[in-house]
Amino acid sequence: MRGAVSERAFAVASTLALTAMLVSGCTGDGEAGAFAAEFAGDPAVASVELTSHDNQPFTGGVSGQVVAREGVADHEVSALADRLSSYTRENGERMRGLVSLLADMPLAGMRLRDDALVMTLAKEEDYARAADRAATLTSDGEPRLAFASDLIRLGETDGALTRDLVERLDDPELECIAYVWESGSRLQIAVTSQRYLDAVARSVTAALPEGTTHAWVVVDGDPESRVDLVVP
Repeated sequence: MRGAVSERAFAVASTLALTAMLVSGCTGDGEAGAFAAEFAGDPAVASVELTSHDNQPFTGGVSGQVVAREGVADHEVSALADRLSSYTRENGERMRGLVSLLADMPLAGMRLRDDALVMTLAKEEDYARAADRAATLTSDGEPRLAFASDLIRLGETDGALTRDLVERLDDPELECIAYVWESGSRLQIAVTSQRYLDAVARSVTAALPEGTTHAWVVVDGDPESRVDLVVP
């Protein structure tokens, strides 16, 4: 059975991903059906969309998405997360996979990294709310979350340097920037046009946060335009 991901489910943000990595057991349509039956009638749930993998005993299991009802309050989402966590713990010997709870926050995508679940917000201005909500839903720190956005792109990092830099720049300067990429202690700042390259390079050099080891400015789509910055 394959649960198709609806356009609406993809358009909302994942505020939590509940992962049940199970030691043994074969799962399939029966477990997916039991999970769906448990939560399909939940008053906080809009839909349950699952995939089962009978023929993949090492990577398969019940995977998919539980989509929270539109407009549901934060405390209701938190309570739903608790119910999902309890179910996955109680049925851990039979389930395996990644079940994501999706709730009222525009999301462009998400990916699993070795050390974190990385969520890409549709807009950087959604970051504060997303981080606050995630903190209430993942009080035990698992899974660890990182947030990218239309402005901030992440490699192996959580974006602390990038967001520090963005806070130090004025709106006119930010309007010239296509995105800022961060990996480790390195920053790449991409500008939207060649005519902004020198001015943004000067502004960014003066605003580089402590802990930055390498930084450069480049015209978006033109790697040959790279200008390396002097890091204080």
